[in-house]
Amino acid sequence: MLKGKIEDSNITRTETEMFEEFLKQPGARKAHRGVILDTPDGSLHLLGFAKNDDNLPQEAHFYLPFCTSKEALRVLEIKSADDYLLKKQADAIADQPRELRKILAAKDEWQKRGRIWSLTSYYNTLNKDGRSYISALPKRTRRTFSNLAYGRAPLPQPNGICLKSLVGDVVMVSDSLHYFFYFTALANLGRFYGLSREQRAHAFLISLRIMAGVESLDFELDPRENLPASVRSEVLSDVGWMMQFTFGHEFSHYRLGHLDVAAAECEDEISFAHNLEFDADAGAICGAGVNAFRAGKLAWAAQQVFLSFYTLQLAGEHRSDFPNFSVSKTHPSPIERLFAVQNLGLKNQPVSQDILDDAIGGTERFSTEVLKWIAADNGVFDRYGSVYIPGFGVGRKMDRIDF
Repeated sequence: MLKGKIEDSNITRTETEMFEEFLKQPGARKAHRGVILDTPDGSLHLLGFAKNDDNLPQEAHFYLPFCTSKEALRVLEIKSADDYLLKKQADAIADQPRELRKILAAKDEWQKRGRIWSLTSYYNTLNKDGRSYISALPKRTRRTFSNLAYGRAPLPQPNGICLKSLVGDVVMVSDSLHYFFYFTALANLGRFYGLSREQRAHAFLISLRIMAGVESLDFELDPRENLPASVRSEVLSDVGWMMQFTFGHEFSHYRLGHLDVAAAECEDEISFAHNLEFDADAGAICGAGVNAFRAGKLAWAAQQVFLSFYTLQLAGEHRSDFPNFSVSKTHPSPIERLFAVQNLGLKNQPVSQDILDDAIGGTERFSTEVLKWIAADNGVFDRYGSVYIPGFGVGRKMDRIDF
């Protein structure tokens, strides 16, 4: 992103003229947005131009393409937990070129619809799962979270995080974890959505590549499928419950006082003992006034989450080039957590033990089948890019040129 003084009344025309000048340079190509300059040392993608604001410090201009002036100052002068969350979101976008492209496309879409853009407003639209979890709790419990900053963030690591910062406590759930849940839902529940076994296998592969960090996280710009709207709505509803459980798990760490295990000056993700993870699972599902209906839905969602994590363990056991997610210092094994949820003794138990055993066996068989399918591809977890689900007519587009 280049910066320069451009008069407000001429910003569109001037930007167009400037791009036309760049296109006259040897090795220049028109991109879907902006210009690509090919050089002996690589390619430079110019996305646009931002107007300088002389009232802001120079460092703030780094954020102006996707933040308001007030937001840029908040990022530089953190005074609250909400500012801290905004900084995490803004820095992640600034550090990842594809995230910048995604957010600029989202900004364009907002402004075309006549909406006033801010990064805070944009992420507020993505935070419905966390809000839904809290809003369904009794009023006395909702007050517990009045000083907690929470929301999604474009962090590359698919994870939920509860941390104690110098300016307050924060819960974040990464956008990439939402994507992971989406494609594991297509893989594990795809037969209920009308997907073929081949389509489910490709969805499973995409989910593994997300966790391995090699699948391009630009799903809004470059869709991997083209589901009918009614089916996508059903998938997103299921994923929404999985995200609600994830937020609820992190909220439970906060509500149960687990953050107190760290020193007050600690400003980082905290590693919780395994027994605290089990407590947070139970607290998310049936603690602090969660009603019986929602407890059943959250238990189902938790088990879908843990089955998804179980596929990662299976992949790690079959592939030496895939990260080992079986048991970490911060989380017990997914199967242990799965059975712990089953043994909560809920009034509205979502599935019977027999159905759960069948689901585990089906996950193992399907995962093994897909891992055999990709066994000969030694670069499947090293090769950065996109995998597409067949049968939807997606793909075959050139990155930066067509999208």
